[in-house]
Amino acid sequence: MKRYCLILLLLSFVLVSRAAVWEIKPWQAYLIEQRIKTDTLKAQVSIMLPQRLGKKEFG
Repeated sequence: MKRYCLILLLLSFVLVSRAAVWEIKPWQAYLIEQRIKTDTLKAQVSIMLPQRLGKKEFG
């Protein structure tokens, strides 16, 4: 059991240390930037106004 915990601890340490030095590649930054542009341009609906602005139901 101690051996299993030690292996798990070492593996997690290696993974965390590798993740700490990871840097984004230029092509990944470009793809993220393009995705943000398309996502923000699609939905231009104000969250302050109701979706059906012109249709009021009286009941």
